[in-house]
Amino acid sequence: MFERFAEGAIKVIMLAQEEVRRLGHNSLDSEFILLGLIGEGGTAYGALSKFGINLKRARDEVEKLVGRGSGFVPAEIPFSPRAKHVLELSWKHAKEIQSQTIDSKHLLVGLIDDALGYHGGHAEQVLESLEVNLADLREAAINAVKPSKASTGVITDVVGASVTEDPPMGLLCLSLETAVGTTLKIRLSPSVARQLANELKRLVLDSESASGDGEEDSKKT
Repeated sequence: MFERFAEGAIKVIMLAQEEVRRLGHNSLDSEFILLGLIGEGGTAYGALSKFGINLKRARDEVEKLVGRGSGFVPAEIPFSPRAKHVLELSWKHAKEIQSQTIDSKHLLVGLIDDALGYHGGHAEQVLESLEVNLADLREAAINAVKPSKASTGVITDVVGASVTEDPPMGLLCLSLETAVGTTLKIRLSPSVARQLANELKRLVLDSESASGDGEEDSKKT
């Protein structure tokens, strides 16, 4: 069973992939997630903009830091170990506030927690060059993550997914089947669609494994 996923987070990953292509790199690291969060323009960007961060300034700092790559960009852009860790921390935070979705705001908290816990990442260096205090940014992000009863653009109760080709646009169509029998179709680039599906499956398996361990522990006690 797929975890529920928010459209904002999908858009962040798509934009991050585009930033990787723009600079000609061959993997997606934390600085590209930061650019995706800014470009997405949602709640996470609302927190970032309070510190004077905009896409142009951030792009300039990222390019100064990592430069332009070789120009070879694989069809399926891999996540770096740090980017995967950001996703894991985002999911951890979402669960801590009893949210069943990963949205852009959770990605921002995950990005900051990674920077605070494991210094030296590119996103941390970009934020420091923009004179952003990470602790202050985290507080702003936490306030933006407060759960609310109203939610928009969220995919809920997904029970199945499939990927099909969409030849006219050269895209893949990710079809998500919900528990109430409806189907939501999202057209994504092939690399984004496949990587997103793989990451979701991994997160769900990790969650189910943790849940199973908890049940075993309770039986022992």
